[in-house]
Amino acid sequence: MNQKSIIACCKELGCCDACCLRFLGLKNPTAYENPKQYVDNVSEPGVSVSPVLDEQVECGAATVPAGHQTEQTPADTSPDAASEPPNAASEPLKSASEPPNASSQPPDSASEPSDAASEPPNGASEPPDGSSEPPKKKMKVDGVCATCLGLLQPENWPQSNAMVKEMLDKKRYECDTFACALSAPIAGILRERVVALRLRDACAGYDDASLTPLKEAWKWTFGAQLARHAGLALDSGAVSPLLVTLHMEYPEDAAELEVLRALAPALFEARRAASRRFGVEFTRRSVEQALAGASLAALRA
Repeated sequence: MNQKSIIACCKELGCCDACCLRFLGLKNPTAYENPKQYVDNVSEPGVSVSPVLDEQVECGAATVPAGHQTEQTPADTSPDAASEPPNAASEPLKSASEPPNASSQPPDSASEPSDAASEPPNGASEPPDGSSEPPKKKMKVDGVCATCLGLLQPENWPQSNAMVKEMLDKKRYECDTFACALSAPIAGILRERVVALRLRDACAGYDDASLTPLKEAWKWTFGAQLARHAGLALDSGAVSPLLVTLHMEYPEDAAELEVLRALAPALFEARRAASRRFGVEFTRRSVEQALAGASLAALRA
């Protein structure tokens, strides 16, 4: 497996450094402490770092224990098939203009998390009363990852850090540890699959099933720094009684998943007919079922 080609394709598709590691199949938490350095090392001539062997990753700190749905699927979700390695993936996925909105709140009791809505800092502002000026438009944020929608990018973490810290200070839980959980937009599953399929076509021998789950990479990146910010030790949900869940919302989530109706019409017609039973048509499970065995040609149709 040519790691350099995989990273080059990921970058052309608009992936961040951490997502490059995810598509390499890297599951060593230490590598996610500094994704940029790892990607730079792999990209250097003559340097090859295996995602399989943990000992080949330079250890800068101890492994973070695991704790406990955002993005914009490409408007042209129908991806162009990549036939030339690695530059065949010539058009990056359309990234979101803003990182997803976050809402987080630790549980009132130690076992049940609750959530509180939060407005993004760059939202449109309302004009003062009597003012004839139109409201300011939302500021476009460049460089948001087309796959994770900024969830794994440190520049998008301050708002979530502040929210969690404020809530912990307010609640004053008597606990020295915490576990963190992520509720990410379901459209992310579609985006990940599009990138994986492009990589499979562009990079010989690529295993499209090797992707490291977003939630795991998020714990190793965001979770680790949140522990330092909050002054608590990050632990697993099986050990710590305090669970902090961040609910990330993406306004185009449902719209981007509409492409799956044509891909698996019987599945979603059945779910719509049995609305009382299913409640919601697009769930993580139904999206995964619709994408099972899907090809780039099918998504492009």
